[in-house]
Amino acid sequence: MLAAMSAVATPAQAFGRAGCFVAPFAHRSIPKLIGAFDEALAVQKHPEDRACDYYGRGLLYHFEGDYGRAIADYTSALGWMSNDGDAYAARGDAYEDLHQQDNAARDHALAAQYANRSAEELTERCWIRALRGRPLPPALAECNASLKLRPDDADTLVSRGLVYFRMGDYPAAIADCDAALKQKPKTASALFIRALARLRAGDSKGGNADLAAANGVTDKIAETFAIYGLKP
Repeated sequence: MLAAMSAVATPAQAFGRAGCFVAPFAHRSIPKLIGAFDEALAVQKHPEDRACDYYGRGLLYHFEGDYGRAIADYTSALGWMSNDGDAYAARGDAYEDLHQQDNAARDHALAAQYANRSAEELTERCWIRALRGRPLPPALAECNASLKLRPDDADTLVSRGLVYFRMGDYPAAIADCDAALKQKPKTASALFIRALARLRAGDSKGGNADLAAANGVTDKIAETFAIYGLKP
């Protein structure tokens, strides 16, 4: 299930159900990826594939802060696959961003109803919300639940590390990245997130060393994270 960004978290190219969301990289911006989904949606496909494409494009609009288009795409995804817990969760988040609490509560309840609660699904939602920067309490709960099912999973630790960083808990972010790097020493995302946390915590020497190490893995890491507003 889980396949995230090679430059950001895991070795594959996308995350979400079978690549429903293709993560923006420095060389593949959000507008370019939206264009790719536009082209994909112009082709007749199986209903689940169309739901996947609408969901993926909706996430990109959501990252851009275009909540109206994001909600429209999540709704279209649900029109093709009405039991899609991910789309309900994402639409609930978008309604929450618009302060439409009743709609948000309804969709989050439906997301819980249709969720399969696998470790992969929990980490996916945690990671997407961590990249977006909101909502963080549910993101943390999802990563914690995933780690109960699959303790010490490196990808989930990186995701939770980013959640902690977004929350301003830099020691916890550093600890999660430390744990992930023990398993996968050359994970650029873990190095970059730890660098940000160390710099914010006042450890300029450690932070700059981590930035250099992350850039040694991929020289696009800073540009990629900048897409999500994450900069040293």
